[in-house]
Amino acid sequence: MTPDLEAPPGPLDEAAPERSGLPWERQEPGKTPAGGLQTVRLVLFAPAEAFSVMRQRGGLSDPLLFLVVFGTIGVFFGLLWQSTTRTLLSAVEGIDLAEIAVLNTLGLVWLLAAPLLLVLIATLRALVYHACLILFGGAPQPFETTFRVVAYASGSAGLWAVLPFCGGVIGLFYDLVVSAIGLARAQEVPGGRAAAAVIVPFVALCFCCALLWLTIVGTALLAPVVNG
Repeated sequence: MTPDLEAPPGPLDEAAPERSGLPWERQEPGKTPAGGLQTVRLVLFAPAEAFSVMRQRGGLSDPLLFLVVFGTIGVFFGLLWQSTTRTLLSAVEGIDLAEIAVLNTLGLVWLLAAPLLLVLIATLRALVYHACLILFGGAPQPFETTFRVVAYASGSAGLWAVLPFCGGVIGLFYDLVVSAIGLARAQEVPGGRAAAAVIVPFVALCFCCALLWLTIVGTALLAPVVNG
């Protein structure tokens, strides 16, 4: 089960022992398949432990590489299942094969651009989360710490895309929950503040998307009336 979001016990101003780092960050097993999979397992199934040992500083190369490698794998499987679904539907409903070819080509372009887009999205998320932490009471650790949390959480959660059909939804849920726990443990802030920093932007984004959708649908429905 996913642990709660409570902050680590003890006063936040006491000198904390040096963190050992995630398996991906250590010399052994390090940046190897074994180190990556151990890190994924910790982040997804023991996030409180994972982000309690994650190094709060030390440069961005480790989390960036982790995000690009495992995030791109997740994108690949997500696009693979989408392409498979489109092909199956074409056989059942007679969808134009040329249209499927175009969509698959766009998917390939997205896969090639995935590393850069994953980094840009993670950076934007980290900026928003860090700003929210400051707004809701403060972020004791620097922006680097927030970015490290987002990179490890997003890279790990993206691997749920290996599951067809439902993997994306599960990955989104895990990404949000693990990010909140990670911020609480890595930034050493109360769990409520960390959860708010993650949930508030997500709810705001959903509201804006819903408002945009309603505007588009409303415009389409009213267009015949206005033109008539």
